Amino acid sequence: MPPSRRYSYVFDGQAGELDHVLAGRLLSFLVSGASIWHINSDEPLILDYNTEYNPPALYAPDAFRSSDHDPVVVGLRLPGR
Repeated sequence: MPPSRRYSYVFDGQAGELDHVLAGRLLSFLVSGASIWHINSDEPLILDYNTEYNPPALYAPDAFRSSDHDPVVVGLRLPGR
């Protein structure tokens, strides 16, 4: 992912990267890649996971806007798969 798109949260107009994935020495040999899945931080606040002040009809129990941080997705090369 290009550096300009490498962020996992947006707050007050500032984007940053707080979320990481750690792999130990043995597991790191199985990692095929990692990236940020932009499904939360760029969503408008009216779709926020916190429905306290939002219209209830806009809430959907899916992955999108389930947090205020974007998840990190990791690919693994699993033996025998």
